[in-house]
Amino acid sequence: MEERLEHMEERIGQLVGMVAKTNSLQLEMQRDMKAMQSDLKVMRVDFENEKQKNADRHDEIVGRLKSRLGLYMGKRT
Repeated sequence: MEERLEHMEERIGQLVGMVAKTNSLQLEMQRDMKAMQSDLKVMRVDFENEKQKNADRHDEIVGRLKSRLGLYMGKRT
């Protein structure tokens, strides 16, 4: 009987250790996920900024081309 109790105590100790390790891993995963969410927000802002820069650059190039085309067409007439 005493042997069985010792075995049960040992097993309970192992289970408590496993639960503690699981909780630790869960907390670590939560921290990692929060960090990834933060990184994703930064990447989204960077993407939107780059997209706006590209749109502005596109508008600038189109404006120059229209201006040159206007000058060219004006010279031809």
